[in-house]
Parts: sequence; structure tokens; C-alpha cells
Amino acid sequence: MTKFKTEKRKAHVGERILITNEEYSEGQYRNGDVLTVSELRNSFGGVYVTERPLAPFIDHNEYEVIVDYQSHNEQFVLTRLFDAEAQIDELQRKVAKLEAQIADKPTLFPRGHSKTSYVEAMIENHFEQLWAEKKTPNQRRADVIKQAREYVVEHTKHNGRAGRNSGVMVGNYVTIPEFIVNAEKRTVVVLMKGVNCGKILAKGIAKCAPDDVFNADIGKAIALGRAKGVEIPQEFFNAPKPTEVVVGMVVKYFKDGGFKFTYDVSSHVLDTIRRDAVESSIWDVKIVDDTEAQYEVSA
Repeated sequence: MTKFKTEKRKAHVGERILITNEEYSEGQYRNGDVLTVSELRNSFGGVYVTERPLAPFIDHNEYEVIVDYQSHNEQFVLTRLFDAEAQIDELQRKVAKLEAQIADKPTLFPRGHSKTSYVEAMIENHFEQLWAEKKTPNQRRADVIKQAREYVVEHTKHNGRAGRNSGVMVGNYVTIPEFIVNAEKRTVVVLMKGVNCGKILAKGIAKCAPDDVFNADIGKAIALGRAKGVEIPQEFFNAPKPTEVVVGMVVKYFKDGGFKFTYDVSSHVLDTIRRDAVESSIWDVKIVDDTEAQYEVSA
């Protein structure tokens, strides 16, 4: 658990507090939670907090005021900036070395390329490689989900025929796919039904491993590929797990190795869940479903 510098005093609205002596929580907060004061309970003393709208008031003797809080996100941004500066320095050294090597060797350049354009192209390519290597697990997973959606669109294209002969080809059969998503059982099934007979002519099933994160789009792609007997990209089976909680995810809270409750992540509770996932010594927060996750789109 992250250590903070705290003061034992009454908090003001907007300040962050650390729960140190939980007494009246009714299960809504625990020792170690970091919360933001939204309102003072002037009549009898205590505070209300933004992150726990259903919680009773928090008495003054249950918390200490944090005076040097630096959020996980701020630390993350600073780390990325330091990394970027180091990469730029390294790139400048490589460019200087490259220019020195090719300064007196014009034959190194491809026909039609000047020294400047050739070096610029190499720099651009190097930046592209650096960006690909530096994508976060969330960004890489978002790329795989996008690829899975495109795969489903490509493999559910109709054959171009008119009327009752229009549909998705499975071998020599014209079919219509029907996807069945069961988030609770973490499965996706696709039934390829004959256009004219309505019978199931092919079926594909995808089941999420117990320790993996369920995603309906990836499941649809795998099930469809199996039903049609076509190649399935390995990325769908080895998609990186997300490491940062975002809006739209489903997370589960565990305590002492046992499951406690499930949360659908909304913008209202996002900061709280992110802090619980990174800083709490009480809760073990696991992402279990990112079908509706609102990932940032990487360039």
C-alpha cells in the first residue's frame, strides 16, 4: 500500500482522506481506502465522500487528511515523460552516427532519394517502431479487439447473390450466422443456419479461460473462424490482458482470496476503482470483462 504524509485534523471539501480507523462503514469503505471529501456533516461532525455515494457519513476519528497526495496517473505520466526524453536522446545519437557514416557515401542512397529524404525516412521508421514497442497493454488489446471486429465483418459478408440465395458461404452452403453471447458463462457460440432450411449446418464455440478477460468481439471472431473452418489469427488467442481499469469494464473485488462483489465501471467510480486496483492493501481487483470497455484509440 502506498504511504502518504497525513495530518490528524478535520478535512475540508475537496481534500483527500485516508481511512485509518474504520468503524461505521457498513461495508462501504475499509482501512487503506483513499477518498475525496464532497460535503461536511456539520450537524454532528464527519464528512461525506465522492467515491462512496451510498456510504454513511465518515466520522472524523476514522480518517487522516492526506497532505502530499500524488495520484497514480500523475506518477504514470511523469514516468512516460522521462522514458520519452531518454528515447529522444538515444535517437539523436543514432541519427548523428548514421549521418557520419553516410556523409561521404552517396551510393548508399536508393536511386531518386536525396541524403535528407533518406535520413528522414529512416527516422520516421524508427519512430514508428518505438511507438509500437511502447504501446501499453490496454492499447495493444484495443488493437486486437479492432482486428477481431474487422475479421467478423470480413467473414460474414454475403455472397452477393439475390433473394433466397443471399447469405454467408460455409463450404457449399448458404447460411445466416446467429451469435449467442453468454457473459456469465464467458462463452460465445455462432450457429450457421441454412438460409432455406433453417437447420444448423455449422457451429463454432469460443470459451474464455478462467484466468483470462472475457471479450465478446474476440469470442465472436474465434467462434466464427471455427464454424467456417478458416484460419484464425493467433493474436485472438494471445491478446494481452488489460492492466488499467477504464469505463465500461466489469471488475470483481476479492478479499482474502474470496470473491466479494462485482462492479460495472462507470465514470463516477472510475478513479476509486483505479486506486483500489493499484494502492489498496485490502482489495484484490481483477478485470473480468472488457466487451464494453472504452479504450483510448492509439494512433
